[in-house]
Amino acid sequence: MAQALSEEEFQRMQAQLLELRTNNYQLSDELRKNGVGSRGIAE
Repeated sequence: MAQALSEEEFQRMQAQLLELRTNNYQLSDELRKNGVGSRGIAE
């Protein structure tokens, strides 16, 4: 059974999601600047 999130929990998760997305974009940008594409990571 699904349980509803409190407003506080929802806001905390939204902030965490934003932080993770920002970190992800920054790391992707660093890899791009270093000449490593997404295919280069897996190889």
